[in-house]
Amino acid sequence: MVILVVSEPTLFREGIGLLLQARLPRSELQFVDTAQRAVANRRLGKPPVLLLVDLSHPDVSLRQGLEQLTATYTGIPLVGLAEDRDQPEIRRALALGARLCVLKSASADDLMSALQIAQSNAVCLTAPGWNAALGDDIPVHVEIRTPHLANGNNPTPADLGLTPKQSRVLLLLLQGKSAKGIARELGLCTGTVKTHTTAVLRALNVNTRVQAVLAARRMGLQVDLCH
Repeated sequence: MVILVVSEPTLFREGIGLLLQARLPRSELQFVDTAQRAVANRRLGKPPVLLLVDLSHPDVSLRQGLEQLTATYTGIPLVGLAEDRDQPEIRRALALGARLCVLKSASADDLMSALQIAQSNAVCLTAPGWNAALGDDIPVHVEIRTPHLANGNNPTPADLGLTPKQSRVLLLLLQGKSAKGIARELGLCTGTVKTHTTAVLRALNVNTRVQAVLAARRMGLQVDLCH
């Protein structure tokens, strides 16, 4: 597995490299310092399966740099690394097709979970209406607080106190369905879906749908993500 990291040669980039090498020892890391160099090197070496892009990099902070990356590496998941939630490049990257943006304040475990999710075709992180139940929030992962469960590992939605209907909403939510899409599939009104979604997020101790995906993966929740 080849991961292409677009970032300036700084201590941060070296730290990311050491983390990826330690957590993904079978992966091959490629580093480039500019979006233009990443585009120029597209046909050199093995093609990457994932792009990890520092959105604070002055080179990719420009619209042209992100457009070149996404256009050149079509179909390859892109994960952005941002300094803070208000960074304008976050929305720009997501609009251009990035799967997920992760704040640099996230833990190593959370970053690895985010990379795993970004490569999963079963989860659509940037579908229209992804955060329809939560206003205009955008899929940026900050922190996951795993709920304490008396039953230990691999809990079920029922262990979280969710009703069968809420469990079904959770399943569709993890598939990236919008509130309207869930409402159509379950024969509910959108307001009811939003109420169930709020209960699901509260049960998982998270604030956004992306965080719900990460939390479900981390705790080994017994929910089928592929159907």
